[in-house]
Amino acid sequence: MNLLHTVRRFGGAVAAVLLLAVAAGEPTGRAGLAAAPAPAPVADAARRGDLEAVRDLLRQGADANAAHGDGMSALHWAAERGDAAIAEALVNAGAAVDAVTRIGHYTPLHVASTGSHAAVVERLVEAGADVSAAASTTGATPLHLAAAAGSPAAIGVLLDHGADVD
Repeated sequence: MNLLHTVRRFGGAVAAVLLLAVAAGEPTGRAGLAAAPAPAPVADAARRGDLEAVRDLLRQGADANAAHGDGMSALHWAAERGDAAIAEALVNAGAAVDAVTRIGHYTPLHVASTGSHAAVVERLVEAGADVSAAASTTGATPLHLAAAAGSPAAIGVLLDHGADVD
């Protein structure tokens, strides 16, 4: 997810935090953005929605938790796409359900809730994702994001798993 995707998805506050991080001396490349991250082939395959590539890479021992420079892990990408099959494969391979993005500390559950992907929300909470995790920049919980997205199914899953309405 690049800066423009982040702004579109989470709003201008995220862009402001990114710019502050760059100004504070975070490692930067020539374009003034974060330096090139280490390879994350499973995250690349999940971003493309390529279930077979994800499975093949996991069988070959690739790191299910390797993330792109912005912190988007394969599980974040599965959540973004609403891809329950990829999410299942990743969870079964030990992907961290509590991984967070670099800016905002959004978990895969935040991302799935924002996208109204109830099946992925269900799989993540069954795997131990924290239904009360608050994003660092906004304080938004998965329930806030599911409600903002107008997703009764995702809201129901979160409430069924103990999300605090207060």
